[in-house]
Order: sequence, then C-alpha cells, then structure tokens
Amino acid sequence: MAGGRQLAVEAAAFSGIHTGPLVALVNASDNRHALCARALKHLPGTTSVYTVTSVLAEAFWLLPPGAKIVDSVFNCLAMIGCKLITPEPGDLLRIQELMKKYADLPMDFADGEIVNAADKLSVNTIFTLDQRDFSLYRAKTFGKFRIIPE
Repeated sequence: MAGGRQLAVEAAAFSGIHTGPLVALVNASDNRHALCARALKHLPGTTSVYTVTSVLAEAFWLLPPGAKIVDSVFNCLAMIGCKLITPEPGDLLRIQELMKKYADLPMDFADGEIVNAADKLSVNTIFTLDQRDFSLYRAKTFGKFRIIPE
C-alpha cells in the first residue's frame, strides 16, 4: 500500500485500531473485552479497519507469549478485515514531529504512527482505550479524532 494517492482512495470509511482494543479483543479475561467486542459490532458496516506495525509490536509485548495468542491476534485481524499500514521513509520525520509536539503526554511511537496513518488516510475515527491522549491529539487534515468506544 505505497503512495499517498492510493491510501487516500482507499480511505473512504476507515477506522484505526489501537493497541488496547486489540489486546482486549483477543483476551477474553481482559476486563475491557466485552466493551471492545460491543464497540467493534457498532462500527458502521462499510467501515474498514487499519492498524500499524508498532501496534502489533505493543500487543504482542502485552499479551502472554505462545502460539495460541499469535493465532488469536492474526485471526482477529483477519476476521475484522484489518489492513496493516507500514510507514514510508518520509513518515518517520512526521512521527518524530508528533512525538516532540506531544512529548508532555508523552506520545509513544505507536500513537505517532497511528496518528500519522490517520492523517494520510483522512481517518478521523480511532478505536482506542486511550481516551485521554487521543482526545488531545490533532490530525493535520481534519483536527480532532472521533474515539470509539465513546
């Protein structure tokens, strides 16, 4: 999925998925599992979901190790039709800018990567449990994010 032009065309109804909901969705014992499962069901039917590589890295760091968890994560992503967005070389400078701008929160790399991808895709909806930070982050192309679950 290289090239901003292709990304913009595919962006019509995307939602970005952040680490918290992904971890909660694959871990039935997570106290936010039911909340995230309900929220996922309430996304509009035409919504496509994307995530970024660092969200996967964070999820695998937070989840217990093992082949069953690996399968659960990839099966969950496949079930919801999740597209994986990887940063292009120029994206790293934008992510660096974002991390410096929000250093007082602080913004981690995964947040910077997902905000950057949202900007490129013109995606204003983020599926996250990090309400505080994502309510403060602003995209260049549209400003404030819509956060699910609300």
